[in-house]
Amino acid sequence: SREFLWQEGHTAFATQEQADAEVLDILELYRRIYEEFLAVPVVKGKKSEMEKFAGGYYTTSVEIGVMVMTHGDGKGLVLPPKVAAVQVIVVPVSFKDAGWKYSHWEMKGVPLRLEIGPKDLANSQEVEKDVKARTKGEIGAVKTLCSPFDQPALEEGTLYFASGKPSKKWSYWGWSY
Repeated sequence: SREFLWQEGHTAFATQEQADAEVLDILELYRRIYEEFLAVPVVKGKKSEMEKFAGGYYTTSVEIGVMVMTHGDGKGLVLPPKVAAVQVIVVPVSFKDAGWKYSHWEMKGVPLRLEIGPKDLANSQEVEKDVKARTKGEIGAVKTLCSPFDQPALEEGTLYFASGKPSKKWSYWGWSY
């Protein structure tokens, strides 16, 4: 069935209880990966006699909504931040129609997009596209969502290069084209 993860494990333990404990430990590791990293709900369970692997004592499964089915739509896949190769993309809007830039990153599954254009800079704002919603925000008011970043302490008196105001946190910048 395409609706469950089939994980075959071969074990050699002194007792059935030890083998059962190993199966449940591994099943719990799968659950954690699916829920904590892939943001996919799971239902742990034991398969029926008709569903188990032939020759096996029993078969367990993690029923999954499958990450793509859970997080995808007609525009593409929005990956959970913990597994996204690119977690945030900054799109400079230097001309009127930047739709191809947006589509390019949506199709790659980037979960968060910041759009900054000349009008946004003049108004000290940016547009944040988070999954399915678009919201406007004040430049400099960016917050960390989902995944905290460990940052080294800033030296006292460090100024933010774009505004000249005192910095509270590090800013990481990338080039987008």
